[in-house]
Amino acid sequence: MKEYSIPRRIWRIINPLLIYLAITIAVGLIFGISLSVLLVVQSTFGGSGIDVLELANEMQRIIIEYAMPIMITGNLAALAAFIPMWISSRKRLDAYQNISPAANYGLTIGLFAAFNMLLVCAFTLLDAYFNIMDYFPSYEGVSDALSKGSLATQLLSLGIMAPVVEEFCFRGIMMERMRWLPVWAAVAIQAIFFGVAHLNLFQGAYAFVLGIILGLVYIKFRSIVVVIVGHAAFNITSVVHAYIDAEPNVLFILIPSLALLVFCAIFMIKRSPAYMVAGKIGGMVVENGEWKVEGER
Repeated sequence: MKEYSIPRRIWRIINPLLIYLAITIAVGLIFGISLSVLLVVQSTFGGSGIDVLELANEMQRIIIEYAMPIMITGNLAALAAFIPMWISSRKRLDAYQNISPAANYGLTIGLFAAFNMLLVCAFTLLDAYFNIMDYFPSYEGVSDALSKGSLATQLLSLGIMAPVVEEFCFRGIMMERMRWLPVWAAVAIQAIFFGVAHLNLFQGAYAFVLGIILGLVYIKFRSIVVVIVGHAAFNITSVVHAYIDAEPNVLFILIPSLALLVFCAIFMIKRSPAYMVAGKIGGMVVENGEWKVEGER
């Protein structure tokens, strides 16, 4: 395994996040600049003159309306950057393994769908008794943008594309580059960066917890596919619930969701993939909470 200096190692951990944010912001800026030019040209040649306030409001409306296509474009661009990086990491470290039985996918889907519904119940109760959403005014604009478009577009963008790109970035690349750190540190750091990547405090808080769980599942199964499926289950549950636009009946959702989450968690912990033997994780050995190449001591 190639050795890097400490500054180089830290840079290799941070740069997937920077690439992700840079591509996302760049795609938004390109769209915004193109839209501004188009609106100015239309106003000029239309003879109506340019009202700056009206132009800004129209830009905001159009950007929110086309938020899903913008996100899909950004995710495709990020995916094109991340796949070569991920392949390079896998070749450098060990052969990619994906021997997870079908039951593992079922347990993963149940775990993350139940976790999403527990969060919905928690936020509903907190908002009912403490008006928690009043403390996160910026989230309203984010929520409006994420709810635009058809159900199919939301499922494609939020339910499929976002989990694929984010799992390659944070679990597939970032965690692989942190094998020189203790396991707990790698899981915590990538979860923090995962929360930061959402660029707002409300989403960032629950994304941090989600990132912890996804990181642990990745350690357990050593499969990028499993964490993509789990992340997609979480997001799709959220999309469908928002699309239905119904107030959750906490009493009827809380207990079944908690029971499903505990059931799936227990059986996921008990299950051992065929390639996980005596502490080995896909060619690595866990000793005292640290990853080591098999044979190294």
